[in-house]
Amino acid sequence: MKTIIDWSGYAKMMMLLTVLYYLIIGVKFFKYEILQLFGIRKVTEVKKSFAQPDPKEPVEG
Repeated sequence: MKTIIDWSGYAKMMMLLTVLYYLIIGVKFFKYEILQLFGIRKVTEVKKSFAQPDPKEPVEG
């Protein structure tokens, strides 16, 4: 059975699919730029937080 879809219904569906498509592409390729808008930054460097030995102290061994 065929259903008749009017042009306004077709246009609404195409607009919805287009918006969803560009949202997916935008999130995929511009994820870090979008997160920066909310104040979330990308961590690029891992800082190590262990104590450095004092070079003036003698080494036991």
